[in-house]
Amino acid sequence: MRAKPLYHTTGLPFRFLFLALLLVQDLAAGGTPVGDYLDRPEQRHFDIYREGRHIGTHTISRRKLDDRLVVEARTRISVGLLGFELYRFLYDTREVWDGHGLLQLVASVDDDGKQTSIEGKRTGDRFVWSDGRTERSHAMPVYPTNHWNAGVLGQNAVLNTLTGKINNVTILDEGRETLEHTGSSQPALRYRYDGELKLVSWYDSQGRWLAMRFTTDDGSTIEYRCRNCTGQATL
Repeated sequence: MRAKPLYHTTGLPFRFLFLALLLVQDLAAGGTPVGDYLDRPEQRHFDIYREGRHIGTHTISRRKLDDRLVVEARTRISVGLLGFELYRFLYDTREVWDGHGLLQLVASVDDDGKQTSIEGKRTGDRFVWSDGRTERSHAMPVYPTNHWNAGVLGQNAVLNTLTGKINNVTILDEGRETLEHTGSSQPALRYRYDGELKLVSWYDSQGRWLAMRFTTDDGSTIEYRCRNCTGQATL
């Protein structure tokens, strides 16, 4: 028999604790994100830590496809103790963007054996998606809870790709500060999420995501650190 996940606390599934890991984007606040990134294919790698212990990775890949931008995100988390895997979380998404915003979205989640998925596309001035049971829609623009597109920083609602629902958020600009990197320091912009998602995230002056921190309901600190930025962020 497998041990129960360490992160199932106060009745909340682990996926809600990691929802914060699936939100922050680049810095194109309030506008369509594609323009600045169509000609900048990129792959960025992040390490995920709980209380300083490495528990997983997250990768974001962007590439141009004709006049569209394809963005794929992949999260792999494994928590173990004494050689036993206590918890596993797998997450994969594929987004397609054009000059009018989000065009298509496919997301799949394996939350320690519980599998869910959503699939959606833009129809007119609305984005329509379904989890196979319930169909929902929301007026454009729509920003999924992934990490590459900072247009979300100008929004007050996001599409939760884990639950298939819209979440209301308030995103506050907390100004500039310095992140310490291995062997160097890096100026960063700090943003705080409040509402149905709570976290702090940092970006460089070009809008590239550098790091993230949030606290789970059991009091654990989760950190997200860019691996292939200039050095490695030390929060």
